[in-house]
Amino acid sequence: MEPQKSRSAHLQRDTAVLGILLVGVCLYFVMSKGQLVQQTASNPTVVPTVLSVPLRTLIPSATPTDTNTATPTTTPTEAPTATATPTLSASDLAQTKIANITETSAAKTATRIQNNLDLTATFEEAVYERTALANSIVSTRTFIQSFKPIIRGELVSYADRHRGELVVIQGSIIDTPNSTDLEVWISGSFDVVYIKCKYPYSGIYKNDWIKIYGTVDGYFGSIAHWPVLKDAVVIKQ
Repeated sequence: MEPQKSRSAHLQRDTAVLGILLVGVCLYFVMSKGQLVQQTASNPTVVPTVLSVPLRTLIPSATPTDTNTATPTTTPTEAPTATATPTLSASDLAQTKIANITETSAAKTATRIQNNLDLTATFEEAVYERTALANSIVSTRTFIQSFKPIIRGELVSYADRHRGELVVIQGSIIDTPNSTDLEVWISGSFDVVYIKCKYPYSGIYKNDWIKIYGTVDGYFGSIAHWPVLKDAVVIKQ
């Protein structure tokens, strides 16, 4: 019986010690928790705020497709070849200047000579024209002076006797048979003379008063028996 009592006493003692230890442990935890609450109250912990940002989903763009585009063909061009410019010495430059001066002087001289020649030619042409005009006037005067007036009755009655003579008469036009022939009343009468002009006439008409320079050539026709003046020159009065 004593051993059982001793065992019970030891058990109670161990239980009591264990209880004391448990109480101590609980008090330690309670005290530790109180200190942690005080520290948390005095030093609040900053909790970072996480912003909620919507994520953008990247959608891949459409991949471009190659198109059949004509590629321009570049035609190679030849680059101009740089030509080296010779450097002239002082003597060469002097000779070049002298040559240029000589050429300029020669050109001016040639121009002056040509101008003189042109003036001379113009003068000679003017002289020639005046000479030609003078000669023409002289020739006209000589031509007119070579024709002599003839008495109307002498021409009408004896045209054959005066054949080949250069005569001048006046009258009015009766008719114009063609472009070279005329029928004319002799001035102061009703006697008719037949005129054969040297050149075709123009600007003269019936009833015009004219002066005729011509060569007596007998008579025209066996019936009319008009005196004829051939190679005539007619001047309208």
